[in-house]
Amino acid sequence: MINKKLMGEITTAIALEFFQELYQKTQSSGIHKVFSDATEMELTRPIEEFANLPEELIKFGFPREVKRAILVSGEFNNLKLWENILFNSGFQQVKLFWNEEQAREWLMSNWVQLIISFVILLLVFFFLSSLASSS
Repeated sequence: MINKKLMGEITTAIALEFFQELYQKTQSSGIHKVFSDATEMELTRPIEEFANLPEELIKFGFPREVKRAILVSGEFNNLKLWENILFNSGFQQVKLFWNEEQAREWLMSNWVQLIISFVILLLVFFFLSSLASSS
């Protein structure tokens, strides 16, 4: 899991730079799960200024399958709009959280499901193997 912190006032230029750094990190590491702590971020600009950012992300190849949990604090109705803009642009693995534990659990949730599925598959395989050998 990649951990990135957002602090201070965020502009479209700062956000684009953040995503470019994140893109480089995901590409070099192969990790596609990101926890972003935005509790110290200041969003003073209108959210409409960020509406074209998903297009910019697509232009430089930011992977849509990156799963991102964004930890926020306080009233962030504008960020819910940002979450919707990203979702509608194909970035459907981005979610806002006000609780860090829930955010991290959500990021790791696919692993748990995969492990359970794998164990069930192994049990079925061994069961069928034992049936075949006893016949």
